[in-house]
Amino acid sequence: MNNKKILLSSILYIIIFFLLYNFIKNNLSDISQIKNITLDYLLYSSFFISITLILLGIKTKLIVNHYGIHLSKTEWLGLGVINTFWNYIFLKGGVMARAVYLKKKDLSYSDFSSIIVISHIISLMLFSFLSFIIFVFASFYFHISLLKIIIFFLIIFILMILILKGSIKTENKIIQQFLKNKDEIRKNKSLITNLVFLELLIIIIYALRLKIIGDFFSYNIPITIYFLTALFSNISVNILNLIPGGLGIKEAGAGFIFKVFGFNLEYGIIITLIDRIIAILIILPLGIFFNLILLKTVHKQKKI
Repeated sequence: MNNKKILLSSILYIIIFFLLYNFIKNNLSDISQIKNITLDYLLYSSFFISITLILLGIKTKLIVNHYGIHLSKTEWLGLGVINTFWNYIFLKGGVMARAVYLKKKDLSYSDFSSIIVISHIISLMLFSFLSFIIFVFASFYFHISLLKIIIFFLIIFILMILILKGSIKTENKIIQQFLKNKDEIRKNKSLITNLVFLELLIIIIYALRLKIIGDFFSYNIPITIYFLTALFSNISVNILNLIPGGLGIKEAGAGFIFKVFGFNLEYGIIITLIDRIIAILIILPLGIFFNLILLKTVHKQKKI
């Protein structure tokens, strides 16, 4: 990352941190209710967060399997956890942490980065397509004009298809390698199908996580809104990935969706923020644990 990007990321991080601080300060009475969350709600939330981490690990497993590299259960589960752990500490930290580890497994940085970019393209393509379809139906169901949002998702979907199918002539070796990997991955229909299925599962589970928090606060929000929030939040993070952990991006996306459909903007932000707090409380100890475990695994492999 160049200095300009670091500076931009730092400025945005400070701005969003300041905005979140003010939001929490102004809504402290609601957010402080997290300390009153009952054990059953906490267990449900923790369960679905854990499932999300497992699915992220399976996603990494599928990605590296494409290159003939097989990971143990501890490795792919650990990589799913430390991906999220390092994303909260550094911008693109999760990708870098996994790349460094997988380099020890003889997966080159260029191959890994290529398939990560392609998996993001597939995710955006899926999310934008689903959002396009759902927003079209929602506009009729809620009797509101969503034309601009519908066009926005349609444009993203078309762009992702063009990128995935397109090809250019270039002398740049990095781009050449990416195009080569992209063509090979496109031929792996099983991988693409499984990635799409996993992304869909992750979205559904994230929507359920948000619903659990919303139900605890007795917010009367339809499950469709939570699903749309999950889709839009993930699209926002994929496009505006300039801040570690997507801090503030998911919250803003949730608030936007709630506002568009006539619900309290603050409800969307509070629900997403509390889900993030619970997730961090789970991810931090697990991240430290798996960092130590995988570090030991690397040392053992070196001795062998």
